[in-house]
Amino acid sequence: MTAEFPIRRLHDALDGAAVRALRRQDSIAIAVSGGLDSSILAALIAQHADVTVQLVTVSVPGAVDSQRARLLAEHLGRPLLEVVMTAPRLEALLPEIVPLIGTSRVDPARAQEWGIPPESAFVSPLLTGWEVPLFVAAREARPYAKRLVVGQGADEWFGGYARYAGLEGDELILALDRDREALDRDVLPVEARIGKHHAVQVHYPYLDAGVRGVARNLPPSALVDGADRKVALREVARILGLPEAIVSVPKTAAQYGSGVAGLLAGLAKKAGLHQNEYLTRMLTSAGSASSTTSARSA
Repeated sequence: MTAEFPIRRLHDALDGAAVRALRRQDSIAIAVSGGLDSSILAALIAQHADVTVQLVTVSVPGAVDSQRARLLAEHLGRPLLEVVMTAPRLEALLPEIVPLIGTSRVDPARAQEWGIPPESAFVSPLLTGWEVPLFVAAREARPYAKRLVVGQGADEWFGGYARYAGLEGDELILALDRDREALDRDVLPVEARIGKHHAVQVHYPYLDAGVRGVARNLPPSALVDGADRKVALREVARILGLPEAIVSVPKTAAQYGSGVAGLLAGLAKKAGLHQNEYLTRMLTSAGSASSTTSARSA
């Protein structure tokens, strides 16, 4: 991916989305992991910052996300709020988080594996682990800003997931389209509830209409080229002068990079339950009825 025009056009579209994120804001918070997606947004917003910018990261002690977030904050010269997650803290938060996640239907093959009725309703550990860092970032960001900028959508629009590696042409486009639909259907409604819960607007520059328009017109090889993923975004990061340790970092899902997945697994094991059952038991009948949603996957 060496063509200058598409990369510059993508840079400009993302820059425009960053400007719109700042509109009518005296201060803004950015959820960062030190990964590629959030780092690009932080770098772009920092260039325009006539408002106060607060970076927020959420992870267990020593997690890779916290190390990369510190590198990013130092590079940009912006303050970083590090929120340390521990098993007791997660355990205390889950009864508040789980009703916002809601239930999903387990895949029939998984139901057979787990010995439960097909199409049983349960709370997805995958979706819960994914959303815990956002929930905590929104809570902690509220004293600083009314808007929290997140990197959600970059994987679906620019080919970030490991399952895209090696896909080409129509096969890649179909996979991206399926994941974009799942994002809209399964994830964004949960995050809207999380934002409302904390009186914070969750803002998605990668879902900006201009950015999506550029993404749709990029050739598939600008998204995935063999084993390389998010090819075009990495070039934008280089234009922005981000450290190579951030530019070239492999994709790490939020629940793993933050260490939340490990905490959740440990809590369920301590309770002697499968993670699905552990989380589902936290739902009251009222909470279950009011916040049902389909998870991205079991």
